[in-house]
Amino acid sequence: MNKPDDIPQDIWDKAVAVTSVMPASFGWRKITEAVAVALLAERSRCASIVKLLPLGPFKTADDAVKAAETQAVIADAVMKAGLAP
Repeated sequence: MNKPDDIPQDIWDKAVAVTSVMPASFGWRKITEAVAVALLAERSRCASIVKLLPLGPFKTADDAVKAAETQAVIADAVMKAGLAP
């Protein structure tokens, strides 16, 4: 099945995997597109959160460590969710 042009291939593949248990029909395509759009929105939301992270310069080493820990937690969550590009 051809994917819509505005959805990246990796997102489309995940959406197809999620909806693959459904019969292939017009309704299946619409549901798959909806899942892909939701995944794409979640990826964008995660990316916008990352932009808000403190990136320095830091006044203390403790501030730098806290920022690094926060970034690691967010990166791990994005990877576990399968939303990393």
